[in-house]
Amino acid sequence: MNSSQRWSLSAILLASLAALALHLLTAQHPDYDSKNNNFPDLYIVSPEWRLFDSQGAVSRRLSAERLEHWREQEPVLTEPRLRLTDQNTHTWLASARRGLVSEADHGLALEQQVELSREPRAAGPVVTTEFLRIAANGQHIETDQAVVIDSGSWHVSAKALRAELGAGRMELLGEVRGIHD
Repeated sequence: MNSSQRWSLSAILLASLAALALHLLTAQHPDYDSKNNNFPDLYIVSPEWRLFDSQGAVSRRLSAERLEHWREQEPVLTEPRLRLTDQNTHTWLASARRGLVSEADHGLALEQQVELSREPRAAGPVVTTEFLRIAANGQHIETDQAVVIDSGSWHVSAKALRAELGAGRMELLGEVRGIHD
């Protein structure tokens, strides 16, 4: 390597180091103490909870792709899935794109492409809506959004729904329409 090549290589290296130093000194770093940052205070990847009944059997199982919690906001779940057993020992599966865990009453609000079905899927109704509240005990559900219920050869739609899963009761509210195939 001749001296002009060494000098060129040194100049390129020095310019690169100067550019890196300038970038590091002037770069915008996130303020982790700010309330307006884009980072949650806490996050958990693939969280899973199991809740037990008084006999020690699993009565509810909640899992998600991710849980995020920001200061002064309710925890947000990405792709939540809730499997619960009602008082009649029927298993239900609820899923959505997003969920909110209520810290006040420990209930769950599901949002965006919500689906609630009795397991096995062929055994009972499949409820679809854009929003669904599930009480902490898992037995009471409700929505004030449009709902569609498919069960066997029945296809029913309504403006809202209230249900007691353990009692086997669903109440459809407003503009109820049904089709039997």
